[in-house]
This record gives sequence, C-alpha cells and structure tokens, in this order.
Amino acid sequence: MARRIRLYLFGIVLGCFLVYFTLIKDRDRNLMGWLPNEQILQKLKNTELVINGKNECLQCLGIDSVFFEYLFEEGDVIISESSPRAEPKIYVLEVEGVAGNTYKLTFALSEVKSELIAIKTENEQQQQCNCD
Repeated sequence: MARRIRLYLFGIVLGCFLVYFTLIKDRDRNLMGWLPNEQILQKLKNTELVINGKNECLQCLGIDSVFFEYLFEEGDVIISESSPRAEPKIYVLEVEGVAGNTYKLTFALSEVKSELIAIKTENEQQQQCNCD
C-alpha cells in the first residue's frame, strides 16, 4: 500500500514539473486580454481608424490622436448599447476625459477598419461644437 502511494505521488510530482516547464514557464500571463472588453479594445486599436466628417467636431472638443490612444487603453465598452452581431459591428465606448467630461464614442468595426460614427459628451460643449 505504501509503495502505491509513493508511486502515485511520484507521478503527480513528475506531471506537475512537466506541465510547468512545457506550458507555464517563461510565458506572459496577461489574463486581462481574455475579457470581452479588452478584446474589443484590442481589435479597435489594431485596425485603421477612419474619421469621416467628424474632424471639425474633434477639433472643437479638443480630441486628438493621444485621446484615441487613451480611449483604446482605458475605455469601457458598453455592451448594452452596442450591436456586436450587426455587420459591421457597432461598439459604444465610454471614457472619462479631462476635467471630468465623459465621452461616448460609437465605432463601426469591420475586419480592416474602424470608423467613428458618433461622439457624445455630457456637457454643453457638444452643442457648441455641433457634433450631431
């Protein structure tokens, strides 16, 4: 009986070492990339960003390329307002910008490009900038 237990424990220890050295050691374990929010942000970041007819609005609101980098790193995808099963997929991202302003940006995501569709803010600046 003691011999069987020793063999069993030897097999478990040997198996653990094999799994560790073949599958786990020296691997980047960023588990946050598995979450849907992170996957969507990564897709948006890796595609070409197309801004059609929104340049004046972006300039008026003070949004530049640094803001988009920040958006794709720190933004939150609002799944309840998005349409991930449509073609192209529509995603609404929300991020808090400077001075506590909250921005909601809507993107149409295809395989090769992401197009900015709409910009909304919670302050009066949007009405002044005529971002409809």
